[in-house]
Order: sequence, then structure tokens, then C-alpha cells
Amino acid sequence: MSILLARIDDRLIHGQVVVGCCGSLHARRVILCDPEVMADEFQQRLYAAAVPPDIQLDFCDVPGTAEIIAGLGEEECRHLIVVTGSCAAMRDLCESCPSIDRVCLGGLHHRVEAEEVWPGFFLDAEDRNALRALLDRGIEVVVQRIPGEEAIDAAERLRAIDSPT
Repeated sequence: MSILLARIDDRLIHGQVVVGCCGSLHARRVILCDPEVMADEFQQRLYAAAVPPDIQLDFCDVPGTAEIIAGLGEEECRHLIVVTGSCAAMRDLCESCPSIDRVCLGGLHHRVEAEEVWPGFFLDAEDRNALRALLDRGIEVVVQRIPGEEAIDAAERLRAIDSPT
């Protein structure tokens, strides 16, 4: 039983997620897995305003997200999108969620000590190590901004970059 989409995007929920992912993939539920947003009612209201009212939106941390996913049936998983803002959060989630077998890098923008690995995708050492851990677990990692765009297999490029720190 696999979820519809597990996405890493430092902007969390925005147009590409709502229109490109929720719309084209026919999602019925989104879990925004981010402890800062979970603890901030104002941010929750902002993100909720971007999601159509027919899509259930949950705000959770990693343990809460794993608990929700564990309680879902196969049909519910097929309509679920999970978004984390970091590679480390997705790694932690995948450690307790066997229903995630594919992770999509949707957006990771420039920040201090991060280098551009694919056009418009920046990773620092912690990101690379987290993504390698996903690969080591047998989880497919792809770079894909929106569904329908060609998915780039991230494994070869990640393994070619300097060894983990």
C-alpha cells in the first residue's frame, strides 16, 4: 500500500502543489508535515486558504503523520499527498512509514551552504545524507516539480556527489 505522493518542498503548499499535484493527481487529503506550522495557527490559516475546500488538510509533525498514515486504508492512501519542508523530515518519516516507497523532490531553493545539484534544486550536506539514507532503504527518489513533467532519477547524481559527511 503506497501513498499517492510524498513530496519535499521548502515552500510547503503553493500553486504547484495545489494545482499541479492535488488537481492532476486527484488528491483528497494533504498532510503538511512540519512541526513549526503545526504549532502556528496563523501559518495554518495561510496554508489552509490555498487548499480547495474539498481537500482535507492536516498539520502534523513526523510522529503524527506516521500515525495518520498507519491508520489509513489502501483507498485513502491512494489519494494522500504528504509534504515536508526538508529532506531530513522526509527521511525521519520514511523510517516509520513503510507505505512511502517513492519521494519526489519538488522544490529546494538556495540557502547558505547549499549547492545547486539540479537546475533550481539546492542541497546541503544534511540534505544529501538524508536522501542517501532514503536510497539505502530502497526508496526511489526523483526530481519533479509537477506531475507530468519528466521525473529525473536522483540516485545516480546523489551517489556521484562527494561522500556523506
